[in-house]
Amino acid sequence: MHMKSKGYIKKGIDNAIIFLIILLGFFLRFYNLARESLWIDEIDAGILPAKQSITYLLDPNINLPVSTYHIILHYWMQIFGQSEFSARFPALIFGILSIFMIYKLGKVLFDQEIGLLSALILAISPFHIHYSQEARPYSLLMLLSLISTYYFVKFVKSNDKKNIHGNFHSLPYKISNFIKNKKNIWIYIVSTL
Repeated sequence: MHMKSKGYIKKGIDNAIIFLIILLGFFLRFYNLARESLWIDEIDAGILPAKQSITYLLDPNINLPVSTYHIILHYWMQIFGQSEFSARFPALIFGILSIFMIYKLGKVLFDQEIGLLSALILAISPFHIHYSQEARPYSLLMLLSLISTYYFVKFVKSNDKKNIHGNFHSLPYKISNFIKNKKNIWIYIVSTL
């Protein structure tokens, strides 16, 4: 068997493993997603702001802790309804995507095995499962932090350090930093022009 063939086989096995880890993470987060009623803090700090109009949510003078999560949840609930299951499902999605991003980060920082181990640990983490089942922005914050860190590490490890503008203005890096805090929206728009 050629070395090239062994590489393809190893890559296929690694892809199957990360797929199974993500599937495990999905089932652990999906199980009992709507078993309990919404907590008062999920309603006050998650659901109620998301039920407001978009113009209200984007108003910098409002006295609510509004984030991009609330804007996403606003549209999500308009499409999929306002049940406990529906309100918590976006957090589940962000939690699953975090498992994949921690795999990518572990892989770029160390190697494939560390990436897989990191993903497995996050997939079965009781704390991460819990926060991936709440209608709160915690899982989105983790996902965006992982994306930002991943692209920062890729930049630091790259040989093209002269092209800071190109590396730090790649689309995923822009998006993750943009949606961390919607109050920076106008600064961001002006700076990219």
